[in-house]
Amino acid sequence: MLIVCAAKSATHDKAQDRAKLELGRRIKAAREREGLSQFQLAMKLGITPGAVGQWELGMVSPKPLTMMRLPEILGMTSEELLESRTPAGRQMVALTTKERDLITAFRRMPEAEQDLIARQIKALAGIK
Repeated sequence: MLIVCAAKSATHDKAQDRAKLELGRRIKAAREREGLSQFQLAMKLGITPGAVGQWELGMVSPKPLTMMRLPEILGMTSEELLESRTPAGRQMVALTTKERDLITAFRRMPEAEQDLIARQIKALAGIK
């Protein structure tokens, strides 16, 4: 029984290591796409550049509060940051400052106002 538990633990550890490495690769790719150095990203997050380097090498994962701030800074959604691959047919593109500002403003609105704005945008874009 002990051997089985140890084998399961080793498999779990390998999966966690792969997940950390993959997340680190996505963070690095997004950071570079945004034209940010490790130092610049660290300053925006209020952490050390060494922490960013450790994420990118898959040594550690960002803390939960930092993970919540990363997508906006890196111009991507939480889903894109956490998924191991980009959904089929989607090209990862950095958001412009205007797009980021609009998303930030939208997220701060009450839900009823978000629904109204979403309907207006869909109508203007011809989306049903």
